[in-house]
Amino acid sequence: MVKPVDDLIEKFADAGASYISFHPEASDHIDRSLQLIIDAGCKPGLVFNPATPLHYLDHVMDKLHHILIMSVNPGAGGQSFIPQSLGKIRRIKDVIDQTGSNAQIEGDGGIKADWTAQDSVEAGATILVAGSAIFNNQQTISDAMLGMRGCFRG
Repeated sequence: MVKPVDDLIEKFADAGASYISFHPEASDHIDRSLQLIIDAGCKPGLVFNPATPLHYLDHVMDKLHHILIMSVNPGAGGQSFIPQSLGKIRRIKDVIDQTGSNAQIEGDGGIKADWTAQDSVEAGATILVAGSAIFNNQQTISDAMLGMRGCFRG
């Protein structure tokens, strides 16, 4: 979560970013920030911490490429998955279905090739973000990635 969001969008786009996401609490005007990302030629997204309410989506679904649900409190790797995050993913999936949006749902935090990844996908996540599960385990990175990809095959 960085501020000021609007001042940083152009810098990230100029540096080569394709996707730019921000926490709604970090923006003074969410719709304007999303439009700046679109105008910069990037794909816009919103990031929701575990305690952040989803009402921020109410008037911007048409501008979102992706919605990232943090399933840990940001700040440190290796934290345990917060199971209540699955409810948020399901609620966002319902909003996407109701609005006809093409937004992707990302799950990020405590995601492993176990129940956390599988349940996140079953709840509606189409993208999984995993750090410790890939890089801090007993498997090779390739094997860890294969295990994670298996969650999408059901």
